[in-house]
Amino acid sequence: MSLTFQLKKWHLGFYRERAVGYGECYGNSKFPQGLPIHTSRILKIMVKREEKELRLYTRSGSCYRAAFADLDFKDIETTREILKCMEADVDLEECLALGSKRAEEKRLFLGKQLLSGDLYIKMPGGFMVSEAYFKKGDKAVVPVSVRRHVSSFSRDSILITDQEQGLCDFRIFPVESWNWLDASSSVVKAYHWSEGLNTVRIENTGDDFEFQGAKGKILCRRGTVTMIQREDFTGEGWVLSDGVHGKS
Repeated sequence: MSLTFQLKKWHLGFYRERAVGYGECYGNSKFPQGLPIHTSRILKIMVKREEKELRLYTRSGSCYRAAFADLDFKDIETTREILKCMEADVDLEECLALGSKRAEEKRLFLGKQLLSGDLYIKMPGGFMVSEAYFKKGDKAVVPVSVRRHVSSFSRDSILITDQEQGLCDFRIFPVESWNWLDASSSVVKAYHWSEGLNTVRIENTGDDFEFQGAKGKILCRRGTVTMIQREDFTGEGWVLSDGVHGKS
């Protein structure tokens, strides 16, 4: 019997010329919840239309459930190619439409929950940011881009910024590793907090982690939303350009 896990924000691709699944893994006790992985070689794909999901059966003996609505836009053509080769009849446009509908519902929900100047981010256990939204004015909630910044002098940091409209600029160092024996490795540290950004609300979909606040560490529990106030910011931790306000 296959061990069954869940793959969110998934897409299909190639690793060493073998078809694999990429995404955030949930339900595997070997890894922290939400850890970005790639599966072993995919041997078979089953389409579960009633459940609106795929089942990816891999060489390691695992089965990964991948919901249609969780499809990532990344490398959509390669995903289409692999599905066709494995004779998995899936309408990717339907998957993308389901994902867009869910994102719109989330945006409307956050519009009622957030205050002006609030940033909402979804983090799977502190390793990465999978979604970000900022509320400007009284009603409008807009998605904010998330990207990794690779530095020659430090570990990768995560930039949650909207430089085109100048809405917000929030930058963090994520957890350093997934070593449960090292408590210091599960601490997220912010090193930049732009003007106009009032509160950061962190929805943790992975394992517990801590946010380094000005007066101590703030626990971000799994399955909850933790509010980080501006006064919790420890101060600029790096000399850099402020993409929103032009400070340095």
